[in-house]
Amino acid sequence: FASCSGDFIARLCMLLKPMIYLPGDNITNIGQLATELYFIKKGLVTILTIRDETMQELKSGAYFGDSALLDKTRHELCARASSFCDMYVLTARDFHRTLASFPAEREHFDEALGRHQHRHVPAVEPPKRTKAQQPKKL
Repeated sequence: FASCSGDFIARLCMLLKPMIYLPGDNITNIGQLATELYFIKKGLVTILTIRDETMQELKSGAYFGDSALLDKTRHELCARASSFCDMYVLTARDFHRTLASFPAEREHFDEALGRHQHRHVPAVEPPKRTKAQQPKKL
């Protein structure tokens, strides 16, 4: 977002929805469709693995869920409120509707999407053929 115009950021800020989570509330669940970007205004959020182990703790000023804006994906981790949390939420739908009106930003995020998809696609080399599997010349 650092390279985005002030008008674009202002438009997104108008679309942020305030949300409150209580201690112990799951903000995201593993396997849930990722459709929102979360900004922590105040509070503590714990990121948990599938085994319910703490992977990271996020506090005021942090954000998570940005992959929801780049690609249709499912949450691989759980985000749980560890305290009372005041948050702002931006839906992927609102983000993409706004992006449609800002060509420079759309180009920037299209490039980011390409990098994001490339990072998540494992490189697979075709299996090497043995001499017996080589095509035969006629």
